[in-house]
Amino acid sequence: MTDETPKVKAEIYQSLYTVNESLQLVGEHLEKLKTAGILKESFAEIRKLAAEQMRAEINQAATINLHTRECESAHRFEKERSDLEVRVAGPES
Repeated sequence: MTDETPKVKAEIYQSLYTVNESLQLVGEHLEKLKTAGILKESFAEIRKLAAEQMRAEINQAATINLHTRECESAHRFEKERSDLEVRVAGPES
């Protein structure tokens, strides 16, 4: 189980976003180079597909691991909230 602070959690999601955005830019710039006649169409398309494959594989691995962490966090926070509600309610409840 990991106990990430909200800042660390935000940084993890920001990193995943940045990886996705960067690979999107790779595809866009390969397209520009292809259109400008700098890269052959087949060369650019193969590289774009490789970038998309990389993005998909990274997202798959990350989301599987994030899902596990988020489930653990949700369970932990649910327990903490429930325990606090019981303590706040006091013995009268």
